[in-house]
Amino acid sequence: ETWIEGPQATEFTLAAPINNQLYAIFDVRVFGNGEVRTDVTIANDWAYSANTANIVYDVKMTQNGSVVYAQNDLEHNRFSNWHKQFWTGSDPEIHVVRDVDYFVNTGAVPGIDTSIGISDAEIAGDYKDMLASDTDPMGLALYSGKMSVSGQTVGPNIGLMTSYQTKYLLSQDARAEEVMLANADGSASAPWHLRDDATGILPTIDDHPGMWVRHTGGTGDDRLPAYSTADTGWQVDLAHQPSFNYLPYVVTGDRYYLTELQTQANHALAWVDPAYRYQKGLIGHGELRGQAWGLRNIGDAAYITPDDDSLKNYFNEKLDISIDSYYQRFVVDGEYDFAGELEGYQDKKSWQNDYFALSLTYLSQHDLGGGKLDALIDWKLNFEAGRYISEELGFDPHNGSAYLIKFQDSDGTPFTTWKEAFDADPNPDAKLAHLGVAGGYTDLARGTLASLVSETGNPDAIEAYGFLVGETQKPGAKDVYQEWNEQPKWAMAPQLADGSFLFAKDMHVGGTVDSLMTGTDGNELCTAMTATTRSTAKAASTCCSAAPATTPSPAVPATTSYSAMPATTGSTAAPATTI
Repeated sequence: ETWIEGPQATEFTLAAPINNQLYAIFDVRVFGNGEVRTDVTIANDWAYSANTANIVYDVKMTQNGSVVYAQNDLEHNRFSNWHKQFWTGSDPEIHVVRDVDYFVNTGAVPGIDTSIGISDAEIAGDYKDMLASDTDPMGLALYSGKMSVSGQTVGPNIGLMTSYQTKYLLSQDARAEEVMLANADGSASAPWHLRDDATGILPTIDDHPGMWVRHTGGTGDDRLPAYSTADTGWQVDLAHQPSFNYLPYVVTGDRYYLTELQTQANHALAWVDPAYRYQKGLIGHGELRGQAWGLRNIGDAAYITPDDDSLKNYFNEKLDISIDSYYQRFVVDGEYDFAGELEGYQDKKSWQNDYFALSLTYLSQHDLGGGKLDALIDWKLNFEAGRYISEELGFDPHNGSAYLIKFQDSDGTPFTTWKEAFDADPNPDAKLAHLGVAGGYTDLARGTLASLVSETGNPDAIEAYGFLVGETQKPGAKDVYQEWNEQPKWAMAPQLADGSFLFAKDMHVGGTVDSLMTGTDGNELCTAMTATTRSTAKAASTCCSAAPATTPSPAVPATTSYSAMPATTGSTAAPATTI
């Protein structure tokens, strides 16, 4: 099978069985200069084979008579694989610096703030940790494998991308790329790799409608053999799944990473109980965060799978079924109309609503879902923005990022007003939860609202985003650049109607409503804090007039060395906009 073909390189794929359980895949890329790179995959993933045990073996790979890789007593997990790449000569070690602004503007990656950079010390620290980790076959690199561990929101892995991937994009550093790829390779040991014994490709839920991977079960002939993951180092669920292989495929074009992405996306579809899959749109059942990351996985596969791959239509069709279901339930049938002012929530945990809203905007950036997705985002926005702009309705916006918001009384009667929600819990355990904690709930909410501004331009989203900018960048707050340097996964920049982005360096926060802030001739967001006990973001009395700044603020602290993304040719400057 030919994978790519052209004057610079041609790649073809070969496969051969090793025994009745293992088989090998060879992706051979021949370059125009005669160099050859071979990507060797060893797989143990036949879905319906009666042999469900891990297998232990010795490995020795040779090339032109020389041993290029060897390992003894390798225990290979069931439903997993591993791969290694070899060159006929020496690895040329070419590092490509990519135009990340182009990635963002085309919707290939989330709308991250490409101006912030990542410190060399942060990159060096991740690289050192990766070198000390287990990157051998079945090793997990920097990932723990135990998805259900608490605290994932503030960790590096949960999000549209992981923080390791975001650091790579923002720095374009070769070490950060190596860390990203090592983590992707580590996910190959996850016990979600299935290959249909009859077709040799993924066992789709079309071909196996009774397949259910959550309990290694299902119904009838689609029931999978019983298999324990206890000795694999993994505890898999959908609610805490990182995105492992999408970005690695985008930047390498390697068939291996595409197959890994498709495998994870298919696992998300097969994770949902077959009895509920078509009742609630395939993915619309279970924890809201699981729905969010399932949509992300399926959307990435639908977006990036080549057009001539049969799985392209499969993933697009399944994504549309879920979007159609959400649209029918929430927009047309009014499933949450009882919520009144609060409509738009699906869970009392505010951060899980953010996950879901963020995934919806990401699908829209991929140009998926059409008008029904747009309507669904508009429906969701009422709650996402409302919890930060409803002070006049009786809700303290500082409670908006609390771990949970109460939406019903002790008898289970739903609230219909923001005042009722506030009165039920006026002092939650965490106001603006995780404020100043890298990657925390307030960072997440700010990133979500930035994405909602980009996708809708809605004034409520802009106002709510301005409030969180005021709280996270106000005088005395923790340095937002340092926070994003540690965990940049939520560092989204809102895109304006003219196509330009507002970066953190374009945000200006005054001390009081009487602050005078002088702007530049570019697009900026200005907000001032009231000098009251419960301060809110309001427009300053004079804000960002179009005049050169007298003392422009540096984008990053002068004492910190940042590895910034290389400059690229930008588009023609658009008229300045102030919001």
